[in-house]
Amino acid sequence: MFIPVEVKGLEMLIITIIGLIANTFSMTILSRGMMRLNVKSAFLHVASDTLSSVGVLTAAMIILYTKWYPVDPIVSIAVSLTVMHSTIRMLKEVLQILLEGVPSKINIGDVVATIKSMPGINDVHDVHVWSITSYMHVLSAHIVVGKGSLNSIGEILNVTKQKINERYGISHTTLQVEPEAYDEVGEVHQ
Repeated sequence: MFIPVEVKGLEMLIITIIGLIANTFSMTILSRGMMRLNVKSAFLHVASDTLSSVGVLTAAMIILYTKWYPVDPIVSIAVSLTVMHSTIRMLKEVLQILLEGVPSKINIGDVVATIKSMPGINDVHDVHVWSITSYMHVLSAHIVVGKGSLNSIGEILNVTKQKINERYGISHTTLQVEPEAYDEVGEVHQ
């Protein structure tokens, strides 16, 4: 037969306060490197531990003063759902990087429009944007330059790369320059 054990509120409270202090200290240290995905993941882990400590602290206080024991599993379920939600969000970010998808905060159509608006560039195609890590985005594209602009290719490339970095945070850009009316060998034209 199932006989529930009495939850010891005072012991629960003391241990939770110690854990909360340790987790808060860890979160403070980890928050300094939040751009890196592994540090962000560790931060989320410690944050979920801190959230658990706050939940347990709340439950311990309620149990200590009211003897209402069902609060313990209720808080446990609430904390579990919150941790599961943040874990799923982190997993989506990791999968986006591993699958070399376009970063969620970058609109590829806007990037194309920005490149096309640059002086000397007539068109752009084969545009690819992906992330190497959560904070390092990469772009490769073919730009079509008018014949009158071929002498200023260096300036066109530098200005375009600078604009892409400023506007989208893409720090590594590879642009293949093609002169107007260039017909690439092996290209399929539609």
